Amino acid sequence: MITLFFMVLFFCFMIALGVHLTGAFLMALVWLFVRLPLSLVLLAVGIVLCCTIILIPLGVMMIRGGCRLMMPVMC
Repeated sequence: MITLFFMVLFFCFMIALGVHLTGAFLMALVWLFVRLPLSLVLLAVGIVLCCTIILIPLGVMMIRGGCRLMMPVMC
């Protein structure tokens, strides 16, 4: 009976570990293929907008948004 309990506990642990690893893998894929390209486009457009005198505030906002999209904790 105790062996069955430990086997069920082990299988539950393995399933929980698999769910967490799958979630981390999917989050890394979303960051790599969605957030990173979008943030790089925002950064590039922000740099281009900073070249004009009138659109500097909009360019700074786009650069800041791109940085926050790329690294939400750092900015």
